[in-house]
Amino acid sequence: MTPRTADPDEWLRYVADLAEQHRLSMLTAAGANLQTAFIAFLREASAAGAPVIDLQADLLTMLPRFHNALIQASHGGAACVGCCSKQAIMLFDEITTDMREMRDRQRAGGMQ
Repeated sequence: MTPRTADPDEWLRYVADLAEQHRLSMLTAAGANLQTAFIAFLREASAAGAPVIDLQADLLTMLPRFHNALIQASHGGAACVGCCSKQAIMLFDEITTDMREMRDRQRAGGMQ
């Protein structure tokens, strides 16, 4: 059952445990390492009692840089705003789809 808690640290621990138990299939070893790093990010944030708004800021600082580095790599270092915009829309779709699925699972009895 998904815990209902006002304690962000407890939620972050729960989600890190859940992510550890149900790892996503990655296409590359680097992707698998990134997933492990994100799980560690959640665990460290929980242990440190970091404010959620600061964690969000950290994530929003890093994601665009990684994303744009990959876009640049696929274009030989030449900026491509069109591809960047397309990928950003795909990221938005993934985030909102995941949130809807999480909401639906919570309503159906929880995530396990």
